[in-house]
Amino acid sequence: MVDEELKREILKEIGKLSKELSLPIHSEHLAHLSDDMLQILISLKDEGLIGGEVVRIGHGRAAHRMTNIRLTYNGLKILHSLIPPFVRSR
Repeated sequence: MVDEELKREILKEIGKLSKELSLPIHSEHLAHLSDDMLQILISLKDEGLIGGEVVRIGHGRAAHRMTNIRLTYNGLKILHSLIPPFVRSR
């Protein structure tokens, strides 16, 4: 289970990066938030808060990274509930 405060911070960071970057967001953009970012992102994807593709490599098909990360409708709803309306328009 992902800590709720960390979950909020990750959603905020994805929202910020999606506004700032024209490149696809990937797990390395978020690595500074947690040492176990890939597993957290997979958990958020399983919860339906984010979308993205998990890149798997090797014979065991181990998860290597996540790319094309984006907020889903449910993730956007949570993000908008965290940020006051006057801050969102900036």
